[in-house]
Amino acid sequence: MSPSSGSGWSRRASLGFAVFATILLTIPNWMLHRGPTSLAVVHSDRDRSVLAQLRFLGYAIEHGAADDMQELYPEGFFFLHVLHGLAWSELALGTSDAPWKDRALEESMRSLAVLESPAGRAVFQPEIDPPLGVAYVGWTCFLRERILQLQGEHPDSALMARTVDDLDRLARLYDTSASPFQQSYRGMVWPGDNVVPLAAMGLHDSLHGDQRYANTLHRWVVRARSLLETETGMPSFELSHPSGEVVHPVRGSGQTLLLRFLPFVDPVFAREQYERFREVFLERRLGLVLVREFPVGQAGDADYDSGPVVWDIGASATIVSVGTTRQYGDTVVAGALERSVDFYGLPYEHDGMRRYALGWMPVADAFLAWSKVAIPDPRLAISREPILTPFWFLPIHLVSLLLAGLCWVPWVFLRRRFPPG
Repeated sequence: MSPSSGSGWSRRASLGFAVFATILLTIPNWMLHRGPTSLAVVHSDRDRSVLAQLRFLGYAIEHGAADDMQELYPEGFFFLHVLHGLAWSELALGTSDAPWKDRALEESMRSLAVLESPAGRAVFQPEIDPPLGVAYVGWTCFLRERILQLQGEHPDSALMARTVDDLDRLARLYDTSASPFQQSYRGMVWPGDNVVPLAAMGLHDSLHGDQRYANTLHRWVVRARSLLETETGMPSFELSHPSGEVVHPVRGSGQTLLLRFLPFVDPVFAREQYERFREVFLERRLGLVLVREFPVGQAGDADYDSGPVVWDIGASATIVSVGTTRQYGDTVVAGALERSVDFYGLPYEHDGMRRYALGWMPVADAFLAWSKVAIPDPRLAISREPILTPFWFLPIHLVSLLLAGLCWVPWVFLRRRFPPG
């Protein structure tokens, strides 16, 4: 190979690299200017986007994604199915379209059937109290209540009776236990898991117009308030059982999920906790709005709850916060979070199916779909200090422009050193 042909190949390679890198940097920056869909209960762009995500999730489940997720995540099978059902049901609750509601009811019932099957219960422990743990009972009962809500004036009486039996058993446990926090697994307690069955109780009371669990919920809130961390004013992430000793202090992935369910338990307590979350965990990185996994001054390792943690930012916490901020009426932050997730997640749509990060982690797609259909609660919307300027995205644009410019340096150098011809 002659020197000229070698230099020509180098120029072409450097040009190809520069063009590829520029396109790769342009796409996520363009995502920041797509209209956010987290600003209203019903939004046609959001509905279309979530439906495309649900098509992908249905396809992925049919092709074994739940088993694949179980190999990566201790409850991957369970969460993929329960989130798929909740995303369908809560999407339908935000629309008056009857065919959507029928389809949502069908999909939610299918998800529930899997959760109640031996495969859905496989990783949980029937010998503990409560049997199978509060995480399993809580998420399953909450999905049942959403299904009953979709059924409207003619709810499934057998499904309602089964749900009430489970919730009554849990209510007795909360009322008589020395601790407000019960086990998910033997000797292991997550306060966030405990809020889910309590939310199912609150949703039941709201839907059926009674106060069946009102006293249980009130007592729980009083006791939970007494156990908040002194430094952060929020519940710890994990406790031991039965001692109640703190295993892990508060974390973003746990708190943002807890906040998603807390309004069903006590909206006043929920507003207080959201304000603390906003102060402690919302973060800016190069202008993007993201969520920390650990409070400032604390450190820890990434795990299956947090997902990847990069530059203190937790992937799981950020994804779930799209729904949490939406639910609390924090619409500006919700929109910025949604677009920031699009920046990193690089959504790709093909054949009517929308997936993030090429669909390699469907459980993350499920959490995001469920987050996008969060129903804003008017009891929670209060005035807040703005944290964003109209041009909050400029820093990441400037950094991307700088990186793109650096990618063109080799081609410019080679072209001047070895001009064509």
